[in-house]
Amino acid sequence: MSQSDKDGKNCSCEICGKEFTEEDAMEKHVEIHVGAPEHICEICARGFRWRHSLQNHLSIHFGVKNFVCGICDKAFAYNSVLKEHMLIHTDRKEYRCEICGKNYRTNATLKRHSEYHSDIKHPCSICNREFLDKYGLKEHLQTHFGIKNFVCQICDNAYTHNSSLKRHMRTHFDKRMLLKEYNCEICGKEYDQKGHFTRHKVIHSGIKLHSCMVCQKEFYYKANLRSHMRIHAEVEKTFVCAICGKAFTTIPTLREHALKHTVRKEYSCEVCGMEFHRKSAIKSHMLIHTEVRKHRCNICDMAFRREETLRSHLNGHSDVRKFECEICGKAFCRRASVTQHMKILIDAREYRCDVCGMNFRTKSVLKTHSLIHKDVKQHRCAICGKEFFQKCQLESHMRMHLDIKKLVCEICGRAFGGSSGLRRRMKMHFDLKDFKCDVCNKAFRRKGRLTAHMQDHTGMKKYVCDICGKGFNLNFNMKKHMKIHSDIKEYKCDICGKCFRTKRDMNRHRICHSGAKQERCHICDRKFHLKTALKTHMLIHYNIKRFCCEICGQACVQHGNLMSHMEIHFGVR
Repeated sequence: MSQSDKDGKNCSCEICGKEFTEEDAMEKHVEIHVGAPEHICEICARGFRWRHSLQNHLSIHFGVKNFVCGICDKAFAYNSVLKEHMLIHTDRKEYRCEICGKNYRTNATLKRHSEYHSDIKHPCSICNREFLDKYGLKEHLQTHFGIKNFVCQICDNAYTHNSSLKRHMRTHFDKRMLLKEYNCEICGKEYDQKGHFTRHKVIHSGIKLHSCMVCQKEFYYKANLRSHMRIHAEVEKTFVCAICGKAFTTIPTLREHALKHTVRKEYSCEVCGMEFHRKSAIKSHMLIHTEVRKHRCNICDMAFRREETLRSHLNGHSDVRKFECEICGKAFCRRASVTQHMKILIDAREYRCDVCGMNFRTKSVLKTHSLIHKDVKQHRCAICGKEFFQKCQLESHMRMHLDIKKLVCEICGRAFGGSSGLRRRMKMHFDLKDFKCDVCNKAFRRKGRLTAHMQDHTGMKKYVCDICGKGFNLNFNMKKHMKIHSDIKEYKCDICGKCFRTKRDMNRHRICHSGAKQERCHICDRKFHLKTALKTHMLIHYNIKRFCCEICGQACVQHGNLMSHMEIHFGVR
């Protein structure tokens, strides 16, 4: 039996397809499609065929709702809308889609759903965005014309959609007062709306039904896929920033960008004083100051502050490595990992700095590098006042104050606060020197050391001492040198009380108290406390005399020997 026979509707409109039980009702309906409407609304200029339709329409403008639901007391302007609402209180869904089998309460809802299975799309005449049904297009057009019929009765804010008004109304009430009746059995997260809870459950299923036809990237939700497709499509960027001229494809991205131009940041952190434009940003930032990590991995028991970080971590436990490198065949769990891996192999540095000409693999690294030229250090330590270019540099620095050292070297047992310190230590143990000088073939563990070394060949010394005029390649070396001119010795040995200018000198001195002489000369078997002392000793065996007297030309192995020799010329005994 067809749906029309089931409803007792045996005649339909040839223009729009609407079905009717009586032929007279259908003939009256056909008049809608013929000629101009006679009755016009003086408020919104909408036209109607019949006077009673205009009267019913005016009740919307004046808020007249005479039809009340006897179950939930919700009121409506039209009796037909009340009848449709009453179906919500029953579980009857007798209208079934013949394609996907989904059930609906009304025939109108089924018709609207059937348009999703059709290839016909309804394009917006203003921005060319396409919609699967005409109802979605109608709601979308309201955003272009600024039509906002839904007004908040508390603060008078107006919205285009009723759903937007409902979301806004929740801001007037304390979230703790909202009844969260939908609880997730897997992670314990609670929701007060069934729709949000349903969307959340998709994440735990691990099934990403929506995949990109271009790059095969998968998504949980169709909305995320649509947003992703703008990357591949050459979408015209019609929304332009009035300050800097940068263009965007959507209004939300333009609004997000516009916040960067505003000087005032309304939200500030009470702990470190950092300021933010958005409330969501400060909420995310506050997680840094707390040690609460409620998102725990059920495999390795590692805990995280954010749920998205845990999801990314869980991919590492998976044996499924479907993203394979096209060059070496190595497989990865994440597409971002294989992309980054391939850039390293081909040394693709497509992002170029306009100031110094340096090239970088990623846009984020270039953005971080550009801060050096601007000399903008936005991240300040609340304890010692030291400033940093990057947030991660500040976090690494804070571990020093808090004495947090979680990473331990498996060879020597030394602990480090960050992974960079551990990597440098491992390179020292295995004597890995990846950066080699093209002139003299001398190798270095760090790129910065090689850059400073290259200045020796050019004769350029970027940093010069104001007192003695000695030049240095690194600012660190000059600062260390400046302590020679100072009489301040702030580091004191707790064993013998001897004072030193630098902490390094004090640590080297303390080795002498330990009595351990681990450095042995392979020629004469003499032992030394320090490796530097051994290197100086080896100069004697190889007869290398680097220090020469300017008066008589006599050469000495050590600088101390030269100073003793100079006393002969000046009569000092």
